[in-house]
Amino acid sequence: ALAAQVEADAELAAADEAVLEAEADLEAAVAAQQALEAALAAQVEADAGLAPAQDAVDAALAAQVEADAAVGTAQDALDAAAAVQAEAQAALEVELGELQLALDAQVQADAAVAAADVAVDAALGVQADAEAALADATVALTAAVADGDADAIAAAELAVEEATAAVEAAVAAVVTAQADLDAAVVAAADAALTVGVAQEEADAAQAEVDLAAGVTADAQAQLDAAVAAAAEAAAAVETAQAELAGAEAEAQAAAAAVVEATAAVEEAGSVADAQAALEVAVTDRDAAQAEAEAAAAVVAEAQVALEDAQVEPESLLEARAEVTAAEEIQAAAQAEFDAAQAELDAQLGLVAAVEDAETAVADAEVAVETAVAAAVEAQLALDAAIEDLAEVRLALGEVGVDVEELEALFDAALAACAGTGAGIDVDVDEGLVTGPTTTPGAPWSPGTSPVHWVPGSSMETTNQGMNVQTAGTTPSTTTGAGSENHLGVIALTGAGLLAATGLVLRRRHTTGS
Repeated sequence: ALAAQVEADAELAAADEAVLEAEADLEAAVAAQQALEAALAAQVEADAGLAPAQDAVDAALAAQVEADAAVGTAQDALDAAAAVQAEAQAALEVELGELQLALDAQVQADAAVAAADVAVDAALGVQADAEAALADATVALTAAVADGDADAIAAAELAVEEATAAVEAAVAAVVTAQADLDAAVVAAADAALTVGVAQEEADAAQAEVDLAAGVTADAQAQLDAAVAAAAEAAAAVETAQAELAGAEAEAQAAAAAVVEATAAVEEAGSVADAQAALEVAVTDRDAAQAEAEAAAAVVAEAQVALEDAQVEPESLLEARAEVTAAEEIQAAAQAEFDAAQAELDAQLGLVAAVEDAETAVADAEVAVETAVAAAVEAQLALDAAIEDLAEVRLALGEVGVDVEELEALFDAALAACAGTGAGIDVDVDEGLVTGPTTTPGAPWSPGTSPVHWVPGSSMETTNQGMNVQTAGTTPSTTTGAGSENHLGVIALTGAGLLAATGLVLRRRHTTGS
């Protein structure tokens, strides 16, 4: 029964696998059919896009032909305008040449007028000289006649005749020079008239040139516009051709996709065949299922009979042994898992400790950096104080002060202030000096010791040549009652202040405090 059940289960599994394969084949056939339909639709759409693309190319080519023709027409117009401009320019050059000749003639005529004017002036001068000579000859003739000298008269008459001839010649020369001047003036007027006419003709030629240049510029602008339009038409043709090529490529790709989809459909088979194969596989699976269920029922009956007989087959014993071994293996694996988990927990704790240590190290590094920075600042302050002290020592040395002796003097003064009997308290840290309490006592006499010595006092009510009260109990009129001015207290207090100041300065310059 078990063997029959195993065989039935194997047949059922094979039947299930056949059903799955049949379902997969059916899905593949349906997908191939759908792909074929989509490819056919894409092919129809691609073929429909070819005609508009071709029409766009044809229209763009026609526009390009028109644009090229317009370029040719604009070029012809430009050539014609340029020819007209060249002719106008040539005519202008001719007119300018004639104008230049007229100007040159005018210059020559003006020069001739000036020369004729000079000649007239010269002729007039000669005439004036001849008339003056004639007057002189006439005066000489009159004088000779008055004298009655025949030779002198003859000579004077000859001189008069020669002077008269010279005058007549000079007059003729003046007439000739004047006529030349008048002719030169007329010629200059004609030259000026010719220049005016030539200038008008040159101006007219220049106007023709300007007009022709304007026409040429308009023709050039039209040509430029036509060339730009032709370039745009060419670009449109290229764009349309590119779109047509794209449409053709899409159509070819669609056709190839249709071929591939058709091949896939042929390879997958028809949907009806796949559906029929699936139905057959399902039927076979149902039959195998029934056989497996029947075999299971037989096994169940046999199992009941076996349990009733309380006999365990050898295969069952082996299965139980395998279960026991598997349970032992599972227990060992669980133990290994627990150990690994404990080791992992320990490692995680070690990682946390390492992270805490790293944090502490980072904090310590920050503290060390802070301390180093503070030490550097302190060292810098100490260096600055030492430099200041050195400068003070140098300054004192320049004025002849022995610093060591001065410091020794400060120390001695401070010790004296703090000695027994002085009663002066010097607070070096605060810079305060407190004097002793003055108590009137017996005056001091030479060779005796007073009961209570008042520092700085000598004799009662005496000043020994100084306008300072050295002893006594009379209050000062300026300090008020209870504050006597004793010279000793004043001197020691001043020494204490000097000592305190010196010590403070010395400490500041030697310790940097």
